[in-house]
Amino acid sequence: MSLLQVLDLSHTSIKSLPKSLPKLVALKKLLLRCCDLFMELSPNVGKLKNLEELDLNETQIMDLPREIGKLIKLRYLRVSFYPICGKMKMKSGIVIHPETLSNLPQHSELSFDVSSADKRWDDSVEAVMKEVCNSKLYLPKSQLLEYMSSIYHSLSRFRFTVGHDKRRIISCVPQEVEAKFRSWYKCLKFVNGESIPTATKGVLRYSNSFFLGPT
Repeated sequence: MSLLQVLDLSHTSIKSLPKSLPKLVALKKLLLRCCDLFMELSPNVGKLKNLEELDLNETQIMDLPREIGKLIKLRYLRVSFYPICGKMKMKSGIVIHPETLSNLPQHSELSFDVSSADKRWDDSVEAVMKEVCNSKLYLPKSQLLEYMSSIYHSLSRFRFTVGHDKRRIISCVPQEVEAKFRSWYKCLKFVNGESIPTATKGVLRYSNSFFLGPT
């Protein structure tokens, strides 16, 4: 088991990682995608020094442990923060600690999918914006785009959502339309706004896929 390089537990009923996880010293990929019962990532994940990819999309985790910052070889981090509303009290007042991302490799690809109803993200997003290079973010305020205005041209891919997308408006369109929107590398979604702010127009120049939701 110590030589295992890929551990794919996606689409299972796993609730937590085993305490023996640090023994997987050669592990490069840890995939937990679509684990509906998975709610907490153990700090022991920081002991996986060779980990290059961590996929936590469509799980129920509520925050990332600071130990993520110890994964100096991590190149791909994908996570969604959509905990079951009302089922469990938030353990932390912050989704991602700022120092966590600053310790990751400079060219890591980061994907954060969050609930617009989770106000903790509002307190975390500014720190996250200063650290990301390749990103998928929900931005509660269009002004936050200004943090990245100087590097739009150098981003290899991004997916920004600007506005309050509580009901995930794009899910109301035909599936083939949503799939086409997401198939592009540089996506911008603007919802529930009376007019398009200047900061949003700035990133629109570099987007190759744009979704305009209802006001």
